[in-house]
Amino acid sequence: MSERTTRNNQFPVLTSSKSGLFLQSDYFNKQVASKDDTGYKIIKRGQFTYRAMSDTGEFFPNILDCVDIGIVSPAYPVFKISNGKKILPDYLKYFFKSNGFQRSISSFAQGSTRTSIKFNKLKTVEIEQLDIDQQKAICRTLQKVETIIHQKESELQKFDDLIKAQFVEMFGKENKTLLISDICDFCSRGRTPRYVPSSTLKVINQACIYWDGFKFENIKYNDESYSGDRILNENDILICSTGTGTLGRCNVFKRPDDNRYMADSHVTILRLNSKILPEVFKTWFERPKTQDLLYSNCVSGSTNQIELSKTKLKEMQIIVPPIQSQKQFTTFVSQVDKSKFVILCDIFSMRNLYIRLINDCITHSSINLRVP
Repeated sequence: MSERTTRNNQFPVLTSSKSGLFLQSDYFNKQVASKDDTGYKIIKRGQFTYRAMSDTGEFFPNILDCVDIGIVSPAYPVFKISNGKKILPDYLKYFFKSNGFQRSISSFAQGSTRTSIKFNKLKTVEIEQLDIDQQKAICRTLQKVETIIHQKESELQKFDDLIKAQFVEMFGKENKTLLISDICDFCSRGRTPRYVPSSTLKVINQACIYWDGFKFENIKYNDESYSGDRILNENDILICSTGTGTLGRCNVFKRPDDNRYMADSHVTILRLNSKILPEVFKTWFERPKTQDLLYSNCVSGSTNQIELSKTKLKEMQIIVPPIQSQKQFTTFVSQVDKSKFVILCDIFSMRNLYIRLINDCITHSSINLRVP
């Protein structure tokens, strides 16, 4: 499908991620697409799209269900089901989340550092053709689990909002500011990772870093002979440095085990000095105002992705409250985190159940997708 916009700002811009298809303004709390989106592809409710390039080797076609019509980058394939009497859109949506689908496309991926999958390859994947009543039953079960997950995520968001509100309450008035370069060291020396199947030197990449924690299941491994200051210390600040889907995500590194950890070249490492505490930095960095400034100072990278400008980042002004106030805020965050941890455990369990149900209910066997 190749219907495209004929003028700027014709429809809202969408972003496709592992979690689904979202309004870009909601996903990033800002618009990060080109200022002129003329020529972007149009996608309508019930149609599918996906990012054809991946840093992790995984691809996640998503259905549009958040708005009636939107637009995506010209690089995104857009397609729809050709025969709704054989495959329900929701059933296909769940199939795309299954391990069977990821295994099916693994041989199609092209590229080394960043992989791609052409749509002509994607549409040759096969999916088991269950009768419509079976598909409806599977969809109803999975939708119930999705509803519980969304409720838990809403509870978690309220605690995050509480932390942000406390930050503004304590530090919203005039406070001392310093350049970021005054409160930390940038750790970036040392060769890029030499990936191996398994090692005691684990590599944090952008797929590991989220605002609510780290997804260590996305970890990679490096040759143990590596030396350089990309080896991580406890409480290092890790920031995703590239990509419209990940740039700007940030968290405080906490070592989960006795292995050594490092970060790859797509992650900016900040090692804070005694002037600011990690939790204060992270909360400040997460603010929409900070993220807006961050994106306004990005540059175009070699792969046509936007990249974090370390020079501009060093020049950003950060609020640095008195250290005693920072400690009070950190204590507050620690107490809230205890409540968040309970909810996160529930979400983790429900997401695992969700994936197990998808993989149990949906298998890969007998019919080509054959979508135009």
